[in-house]
Parts: sequence; structure tokens; C-alpha cells
Amino acid sequence: MTSERGFDGKLLADNIRLTPFGRWLRASSLDELPELLLVIRGHLSLIGPRPLPVMYLTRYSAHQTRRHEVLPGLSGWAQVNGRNL
Repeated sequence: MTSERGFDGKLLADNIRLTPFGRWLRASSLDELPELLLVIRGHLSLIGPRPLPVMYLTRYSAHQTRRHEVLPGLSGWAQVNGRNL
């Protein structure tokens, strides 16, 4: 993906900024491959809840906050039960 911006300084839409190789990576789901390095380093597990943005932690309910008590996972409930194509 490139960091191309329009005349107003805003980033262009993802589908415009994606390179052909990046488009192929996303279509084949191989864009998750770099996260395997995080699994090997111990910062991510293979199965677990997908990480939520910590910057919004104050807005989470008590139930949502508990997700940060466990190691985030590379694959979660949505990935196991199908994907949104």
C-alpha cells in the first residue's frame, strides 16, 4: 500500500492505494503472514480474541475490557466460523 494523498492532503481510498501485489496478498489472506512472527516471539497466540484498540479502553464495557486480560490471537471466532467476503 502506498501513502498517496489527494489534493486536500487526505489519504486516498485503500482500493486506489493498494499495489497489485498488495491486492493479491489481501485476496489470498496472506497479509496476515507477518503476524506469524509475533506468534513466534510470544506477543500473539494462534487462537484468541482479536486485539482491540487500547486507545478506546475507557469506552469499553467491563465485558469488553476483559479481552485485554488474555493474549490476543491471530485467528478468532469470526475467522473460525467463516469470513465476510
